[in-house]
Amino acid sequence: NVITFHASHERSIGYEALKSPLSKFFQRIDGVIAVSSEAKRSVYKYFPGEYTIIPNGVDTKRFSTANPKLEKYLDGRINILFVGRQDVRKGIKHLYKAMDFLIDEIPDVRLIVVGKGFLKKYYELSISEKAKKHVVFENYVDWAILPSYYTTANIFVSPAIGGESFGIVLIEAMSSGTPVLASNIRGYRQVVDNKKNGYLVKPKDPKAIAEGILDILNNPVLRKTMIENGLKTAEMYDWNKVTKSVLDFYYKTIEEKKSKKKQLRRWF
Repeated sequence: NVITFHASHERSIGYEALKSPLSKFFQRIDGVIAVSSEAKRSVYKYFPGEYTIIPNGVDTKRFSTANPKLEKYLDGRINILFVGRQDVRKGIKHLYKAMDFLIDEIPDVRLIVVGKGFLKKYYELSISEKAKKHVVFENYVDWAILPSYYTTANIFVSPAIGGESFGIVLIEAMSSGTPVLASNIRGYRQVVDNKKNGYLVKPKDPKAIAEGILDILNNPVLRKTMIENGLKTAEMYDWNKVTKSVLDFYYKTIEEKKSKKKQLRRWF
C-alpha cells in the first residue's frame, strides 16, 4: 500500500477531526510519497513519519518549443497567458487588475485566459472597462492544442495566492520555452529560482505583477536566461525520470516488506 500526497495547506480541519481513525489507516501504509517538501510539510504535522519526495512529472515531448503557435494570436500584440481555474486560490483577479498598469505601458498587450471555474462570471465583473478589450477568454481548450497556447505566449503568469504544492503549469510553460512569472509562495519556490528559471513577485499585488512582466519584456538578456534555464528545469521533471523514481520506490518498498515478513517468521 503506497499513498501519495499532493496537497498544500496551512491547516486541514479534516485531518484534525479524523486524526485518530486515519492514524490506524496509516499503520497499513507501506510507503509514503510527497510531490514536494511543501506537500510533505502540510501533512507531516498530522502524520509524522518517513516521506519520500518524488515530484510531479511533465511530458516534455508534448510541451516543447516545437509546438506550432496559434495563428489567430500572431498579430504583433504581446500575449500574456494564464492557465487554470478562476477561483480564489489561483489569484486571477490580481492579474486582471495588473492589466490596468500594463495597458498604460503596452497599449497592445493581450491576456489570454484558459480555464473556467465557479467564480468566472464574478471575476469578469472586476475587469475594468479599459482592460476588457485586452482580455480573451478561451474557457476549456482541446487537450491536443493546449501546448500551442504556451508557445504562443510571450509570458506565462500564475498569480496564485497559496495552496500550491508544486506548480505543474510552471513546468509546462518552461518546457515550452515560455518565460514564467509566478507568485512568491512556498509551493512555487519548489520549482522557481527567482530571475534564473522564472520570476517571482509578491502575492496579491497587481502592480508587482505588472512590473515583473515589464521587467521581463524589457530585458532580453534576463528573458533568454530564464528560457534556457527553464528548459533545463523542465528536463528534470520529465516523466521518464519521474516514473523511474516512482518504480524504484515501489521496488524498494516491496523488498522492505518482504524483509519484514522474513524477520517476523524468525521471531515466531
